[in-house]
Amino acid sequence: MPIISGMVNRNYWNSNTLRTDWPFATYAQQVGKAAGIEYLDHTKYSVALFQSFGPTKAKTYFPNDNTHTNWDGAKLNTQTFVRSVKCKCGGTSKLAQYLNAAANALQTPACQAC
Repeated sequence: MPIISGMVNRNYWNSNTLRTDWPFATYAQQVGKAAGIEYLDHTKYSVALFQSFGPTKAKTYFPNDNTHTNWDGAKLNTQTFVRSVKCKCGGTSKLAQYLNAAANALQTPACQAC
């Protein structure tokens, strides 16, 4: 079952606003649509989480550069990926049936609008 996912955001801020437009995520979405492959908007949920932290706290998850997170950031990114599976626009992802007990137990905030 092919599935395409948006990327995890980089830690690029304009004042107190985290960048939300990521060309690679847009390209992935376009490819998925053109090929009839399910697309998960992981980027949307990753951006929302790190935006909620603000620039100072978000930087603690990107200690060496603005691209690669530390272990704690990676764990947050897995949570936002699970959220993208549970909150896919138009219904739950086909991948949802394969989530393990730990993923199913994650308390995810309300899904964002499509």
